[in-house]
Amino acid sequence: MPGCGDLPVQPPSTAGSNLAADAVVLRIEVLENVFTDFRPASDCPEGQQCIEFYGWARYRARVREVISGDWVPAEVTFARLEHASYIDKATRDCYVILRPASPDIRSKLGVPFIAKGLLFNSNESHRLAIMNLRKGR
Repeated sequence: MPGCGDLPVQPPSTAGSNLAADAVVLRIEVLENVFTDFRPASDCPEGQQCIEFYGWARYRARVREVISGDWVPAEVTFARLEHASYIDKATRDCYVILRPASPDIRSKLGVPFIAKGLLFNSNESHRLAIMNLRKGR
């Protein structure tokens, strides 16, 4: 299991079908994954106590291949909202769908992108989405 928690950003089988014009898709090797103290605004009702499950993690990765979009640098930094880190084996060879980060995320986390999807060859349910991304669908 690559991680104990994952945000369902979009169904893996359709990950490549609705890419935004400014999206960049890269095949990467994660070099560093660091949790930050930054969390999204809570939707906890006033007067209630809630457990926050997701926080922003900052990634640094080596670019193995550009799948779509304009990209030249050998490394990329981005943030991802997540519950837990993935195991190293899963992140040695994975695909990331990046979108420009908001000014708030840029200033607080120091990253130019957020990950809208992180897909693993080792995860059978992600393989169709990866194939579609590689075909440009």
